[in-house]
Amino acid sequence: MNYSQPLPLRFDDNLFTAWESVRQTPLLGDQGQEIFARFAAAYAKLQTMPRGARRALQRKLARSNVFGISARARRNLAASIAGAALLLALAQGVHAATITVNTNIAKIAADGKCSLVEAIINANNDDQSGSTDCTAGSGPDMIVL
Repeated sequence: MNYSQPLPLRFDDNLFTAWESVRQTPLLGDQGQEIFARFAAAYAKLQTMPRGARRALQRKLARSNVFGISARARRNLAASIAGAALLLALAQGVHAATITVNTNIAKIAADGKCSLVEAIINANNDDQSGSTDCTAGSGPDMIVL
C-alpha cells in the first residue's frame, strides 16, 4: 500500500455509524459539521493501518493532553477507532497557526519579511517573540516555505 497517496473517502454505513457513535461528544460543541470531513479522513486512515500501529496511536492519543479533557474521557474515546478518529480530527484544528516564510535570508530582523528562523521561534514559543513580521504561533503550527 502506498501511504503517501491520499485515500479516497467512501461514505458508507460504517462511517456514518462511527460518526453517530461520537457525534454527541461534548468536545464537538457546535462544530460537528466542520469536523466531519476530517473525521472521515482520519477514520479511513485508521482502518487501513496495521493493528499494532493503530493501537500504538490510540495509546498515544489516550495519553496526550491536547484536548483539555480528563484522562478517563481521553482513554474512553481513544479505545475505539471512531473515538480515535474524532481525537485526530479535533487535533488537526486545535489552535493551529500557519506561518508563511517569505525570505530565504536566515536572520532575525524587523524588515517586513518572515525568515525560517523567526517562524520557528514564533511556532515554538506560541507568540511573536521571534519577530512581529511573522504570524504568532498557536499550538501545533504549520510553517509554509
